[in-house]
Amino acid sequence: MRFAFPVPHQMPGTEGTGGGWSVEYGRPDLGYMLREWATGGADGRGILGRRTAVFVCGPPSMRVGVATTVARLQAEIWGDEMLEEIFLHTENYAL
Repeated sequence: MRFAFPVPHQMPGTEGTGGGWSVEYGRPDLGYMLREWATGGADGRGILGRRTAVFVCGPPSMRVGVATTVARLQAEIWGDEMLEEIFLHTENYAL
């Protein structure tokens, strides 16, 4: 999975060390991130609350990818008494 992070300002004493930052370019795998948030944690439940909202604004391929993942996660929680729903809100991104 790839993430894009801004290049940090140089802090005194970190010259030549990179400051612990790495720079990678590309679009993050949002589906992977959502699945990890849903299943991570010590109890395997992740960070989902009883009701969780996912908001996405971007190009069509991004919205479809997130919508597909959220639909799969919603199907997985139907039988879980601790979780009620995952709500998806999408908006178009156009220049």
